[in-house]
Amino acid sequence: MVHEIIIRDKHRCLRCRRSNNLCVHEIIPKSVCTDWKREDNQITLCSKCHTEIHAGGALNYVEELKELIYGSSIRNKVYSGL
Repeated sequence: MVHEIIIRDKHRCLRCRRSNNLCVHEIIPKSVCTDWKREDNQITLCSKCHTEIHAGGALNYVEELKELIYGSSIRNKVYSGL
């Protein structure tokens, strides 16, 4: 599923828009979510953003990451290829 998430997110980190060193991050961590593998709980991040999120406490970033996935204005920018 990792490959599908990266394709969905147009091969870009949805947080900073970088296109290298990508990984898939669970928005709500598996330690607190039994259904963590759902596609809508995963987001493409670069390694720098992924490290920052984990260093700052992943649960502190849930709302920001949800906005990146679900927010219509940001979603339109990502999927329009800007």
